[in-house]
Amino acid sequence: MGSTRAKLIIGLSLAAAALGALPLSAQQPQPEQPQAQPQQPTTGAPGAVLPQLYDRGGSLLNNGEYERATLDFSLFLLLNPTYAQGYFARALTYLGADNTDAALADLDTAVRLSVLDTPEYQANLLSLRGQVYQNTGNGEAAEADYTAAIDLDPSGDNYANRALLYAAMGRLEDSLGDFDIAMEALPDLPLLPLARASVNDRLGRPEDAAADYLRFVGVNEVNRQQGGPLESGTPRVAVLEAGSVVVFTFEGERGQTASLIAQARPGDTVDPLIVVLDAEGTPLAANDDDGESLNSRIQGIRLPATGTYIVVLTHALGGSDGQVAVGVLLE
Repeated sequence: MGSTRAKLIIGLSLAAAALGALPLSAQQPQPEQPQAQPQQPTTGAPGAVLPQLYDRGGSLLNNGEYERATLDFSLFLLLNPTYAQGYFARALTYLGADNTDAALADLDTAVRLSVLDTPEYQANLLSLRGQVYQNTGNGEAAEADYTAAIDLDPSGDNYANRALLYAAMGRLEDSLGDFDIAMEALPDLPLLPLARASVNDRLGRPEDAAADYLRFVGVNEVNRQQGGPLESGTPRVAVLEAGSVVVFTFEGERGQTASLIAQARPGDTVDPLIVVLDAEGTPLAANDDDGESLNSRIQGIRLPATGTYIVVLTHALGGSDGQVAVGVLLE
């Protein structure tokens, strides 16, 4: 995939929360991504003293001016020391500035003060704190927060966060159960089938992994083009951009072994992914990263029948733009 999934989720959370949580009047829930986004009141900061400090802090946060945003939220909290959303907002500024300890302290306070808020709001606070714990290597605390979030709000977002944690912890069967629930709730989120494919690979279930990789292709696809036939030992070059899918074919005989590679041109920022299908479209094998680089390699799959096979090329989440050489070797 080209990046750690925990870091990706943290990045999504910070970006979405910073853009969506402030000002209060603009917050809308966005269930399509597994990230913490506490729902805020829609009337500003009701009952707060100088709510304009909160709104100004939100604008500064959105612009990446973390030090100035921290100051505004700190002044706001001096005047409104029991306002949970203020601690949540200041925690985001600390996270933006890589001050994890201060962010966790504010999230602790926000969680404690949110007991009268909606279950969804409390769950999202717990989910964000869990993501911070996960990013700092405290898997036990992260699991406790994700599980508490699911108890409050069994949403796809919350199951996705715990699934990714379990995968990172090596609890692969546990992660599959959570991925199943998350993917049913969030069928259009590309990260989930890609992550579950990796889990199935680690469990030694290549056909299940190939099906997940193919599902990722369908979710992530923006445009599709034909790449033409592949001849054994003669690669072809495709140009990928965000959402590109290029479809090749090759002819094989029953009992032959086929090895395939998708290799990015040196210097290009593309993370190739390939899936091999039979003539009926059933996935046979797939690969994202070959273990040494972002390039993809499928080694020695035995062909079940004589006929046409399909090779689907796209990109994973490590990069989308560049030239990719695709080849097959039949033996």
